[in-house]
Amino acid sequence: MADRPVPSRSSPRRFERQFARMPALGALLYDWLAGRPRTMAIHFAEVARVLAGGRERGRLLDVGTGPGRLLREIHNANPAIELYGLDISPAMVRRARRNLAGVPVDLRAESISHTTHESDFFDVVTATGSFYLWGDPAAGLREIHRVLVPGGTAHLFEPDAETSEADLRTIAVALRRETLPRRLIGPMFIRTAVRAGLRASELAEVLDHSPFAGAARVERITLAGISIWLHIALTKQAGRVTGPAPGGGTTLQP
Repeated sequence: MADRPVPSRSSPRRFERQFARMPALGALLYDWLAGRPRTMAIHFAEVARVLAGGRERGRLLDVGTGPGRLLREIHNANPAIELYGLDISPAMVRRARRNLAGVPVDLRAESISHTTHESDFFDVVTATGSFYLWGDPAAGLREIHRVLVPGGTAHLFEPDAETSEADLRTIAVALRRETLPRRLIGPMFIRTAVRAGLRASELAEVLDHSPFAGAARVERITLAGISIWLHIALTKQAGRVTGPAPGGGTTLQP
């Protein structure tokens, strides 16, 4: 029998308010679970290579930076890139400042729906496992488009709500390198993210009514041996303001 996609239980729900109120202990526990494991270090290193590879310099914004682990990996891959991060949780931003001690970085406690950054400022914007949590995804995409330079790119790495059971089983295999508590908690944490994520049809609808319509590509990828991810690549086209492009559309690559 073929594997059926895992149902998306809460794709319309967003959790920005809960994250905004996260206490310092919550940020510490999140960092322990999602920032420090060896599997996540591999994950961040692989994403950093995508973002920094072949790039001499430029400005990069990490949306939903959490405890800042990805920014450190990008700095390790290419110290010439100017780093910026934002997170809706002040506790997470404080945690990121601790983790990024010694790394030049601009960190702000803000929502991606409305930031204080200048227009046409960033060469790259990225988000890892945060797009599906945004309170207003459409507003977030408009803001990313505003702050990107013409020709700039955004790379979102998000859990695929249509991940099959076969691919979900890769979680346990990849987590064998972790300590016992993380091996027990990790699969539940990741499965919850998958069920809360967007389906391909929902994602396409959001993207096709964004300023990135006609300049979006979505592909399924594996990170750190876990096959649950979508890589959403967006390009800001010169002179584009908003709305879908005539004849445009989002392509989903297998």
